[in-house]
Amino acid sequence: MSALPKVVHLIDDLSIGGVTRNLALFRHPALRRHFDITCQEVHPDWSIAPKMDAAVIIVHFSMSWKTLPFLYSLAARNAQASLVLVEHSYSREWETQHVTDQTRFRSMLKLAYRMFDRVICVSNAQAIWLEEATGLRAPRRQIIYPWSDTQGLAQLSRPHFP
Repeated sequence: MSALPKVVHLIDDLSIGGVTRNLALFRHPALRRHFDITCQEVHPDWSIAPKMDAAVIIVHFSMSWKTLPFLYSLAARNAQASLVLVEHSYSREWETQHVTDQTRFRSMLKLAYRMFDRVICVSNAQAIWLEEATGLRAPRRQIIYPWSDTQGLAQLSRPHFP
């Protein structure tokens, strides 16, 4: 058994994509020296979440009415763990384009976010929207910009967006 704190990333789709590619950063040796990091595929539309021996459980799937029983089960069965959500899915623009009943959607988000010790936003704009939409405030709501160790990326000039 590892003496390092165990961190488990929960995802619902192992196919190659943005979230899976983003999780590759957790194989970085600098992180592996400090944490025992694993990735586990789950089916969040199931009612019962797995019991895990983890200090931190990080969720990477989208919140929905169908996932709420899973989230409540995850919190109950893993009371020893800090629960963190990385909000990859929702933004003001997504809500504008896809949500017909804003009150219902935002109620679902409030119920889901209640289960988490931290909700990580991937941009300042997303954090502002989440605070407006759900009342979620710092320090529970934090911003961590996506990271990449792509060589030479830091040397590129920043784009200018109107």
